[in-house]
Amino acid sequence: MGISLITITNIMGIERLEFAPGRLTIIKGGNATGKTSVLEAIKLVLGIDLDAAMLRVGQEKGSAVLVLDDKTRIRRGITKNGVGAPNVRGPDGAAIGQRGLDELITGVSVNPIEFLVASRKQRLEILWAHASVSITDDDLSEAIGEADEQLSVAGGNPVELIEAIEKSLVIQRRAFKAQMKERQSTIDTSPQKLGDGNPEEVEARLTAARSERDSADSRFRDFRIRSERSMGEVDTGILKWHAQELEKLSSEHDRRMAEARTLRDRVTRKLDAEEEAELPALQAAVRDLEEENRTVLASSGVRELCIELEAKVAVDVNTLDQVRAAIERLRDLKVRALGDLPIRGLDIQDGELFHEGIPFHRLNTAQQILVALELATATAGQLGLIIMDGIERLDCETQAKLREAIMSRDDDLHFIMTKVIDSAELEVCIE
Repeated sequence: MGISLITITNIMGIERLEFAPGRLTIIKGGNATGKTSVLEAIKLVLGIDLDAAMLRVGQEKGSAVLVLDDKTRIRRGITKNGVGAPNVRGPDGAAIGQRGLDELITGVSVNPIEFLVASRKQRLEILWAHASVSITDDDLSEAIGEADEQLSVAGGNPVELIEAIEKSLVIQRRAFKAQMKERQSTIDTSPQKLGDGNPEEVEARLTAARSERDSADSRFRDFRIRSERSMGEVDTGILKWHAQELEKLSSEHDRRMAEARTLRDRVTRKLDAEEEAELPALQAAVRDLEEENRTVLASSGVRELCIELEAKVAVDVNTLDQVRAAIERLRDLKVRALGDLPIRGLDIQDGELFHEGIPFHRLNTAQQILVALELATATAGQLGLIIMDGIERLDCETQAKLREAIMSRDDDLHFIMTKVIDSAELEVCIE
C-alpha cells in the first residue's frame, strides 16, 4: 500500500509542507532548512519518535498526516503538553483500531545508506535490530546441554552468541582430544614398565640373598682371623723354640720359618681365590633382586595409574561425545536463526556478514546496494516507506548507482531521501 500525500504542520523547522511522494523523493537544502524536520515528522506520525520538543517554537500545536492510496488517513498531533494518540480513519471515514494501525505501521525500515556506510559490527547491529529472531536463552541452554554447564548464554545477537559458544566448545573438544590421546598413550606404554614378579615373593628372595651374602662374608672374615691367629701362634712357638735352641738349630729355624710362611701364603691365596669367586656372585645376585624389587614396587603404582587413567579416558570419551553433539545442535540452531533474517542468502561467520557465501565488504558496489535495498524492502511494512538520511556519506558513483537501483524497481515503495545542497531554501524533488 503506497502513500499518496504527506502533510506536515508546525514540526521543528517546518511551518507547513505538503507533497505527494513518488518513487524517490529527495528533500534538498542547506543546513537548518528543515530537511531533518521532514524525516522527524514522518517518524512522529509513525510513532517512532514521540518527543514533544518537536513542536515548532512559538506554536501551540502541530501535526503530521499520511494519506494512503486507498484514502486511509493517519494523523498524529502534538502540543506543548505532549504528543497525542494516533487518529486513523479508513477509506470510509470510520476509525481504525490499534490492531489495524499496528498492521499498517511496523516501525521504520532499514536505512540503506546507513547500512552501506556502517562498519562490520554496526552492520550486524542494524540487521539484528530489524530481525524477528526466535532464538531464546533456553534454546541455547538446551543446545549446549551438558557440554559446559558454566558457559554463559546471556547477551549478544543470536548468531554471534552461537558462534562464540561453538568456538569455545571447539576449543574444549580439541583440548579433550589431546588429553585423551596423552592418557591413552600412557596406558598403551605402561605394560613395558610392568614387572612380572609378585612383590612379596621378590622381597623374600631378596632377604634370603642378602642373608647368604652376609653369611659368606662373615665366614671368610672369621677364617682370616683364625688363620692370622694360628700363624701368630706358630710364629710365637718357633721364636720360643728358637731362643732355646738358637745355637744348635739356627739352620732348622730358618727352614721351618720358610715353610710356615709358605703355608700361610698358600692358605691366604686359596682364601682370596674362594672369596673372589663367591662374594661377587652373591653381591650381583643381591643387586639384581634389589632392582627387581624396585621394578615390582613401581609396577604396582603403574597398574593403579592405568586403572585410574582408563576411568578418566572413559569420562573423556563421554564428555567429547557431549561436546560434539552440542556443536551439531548449535550449528542447527544457527541455521534456524539465519532463517529468521529479513532476506535469504545472508550468513554470519566470525562476526562478518556474508551474502551468497561472499563477505559483504567484498561485494561490488551494485551488489551491496541491492542487498541494502532488499533489506530495506523487507522491513518497510505495509506502508512501503523507506527513509534515507546521509546520502552525502556516499561517493558520487555510489549515489548514482543507488538512485538507478531505486528507480529500476517494480514495486510500490516510496524512498524519501535528504540531501545537503548549497541553498537557503528547502526543496522537495519528486521522481
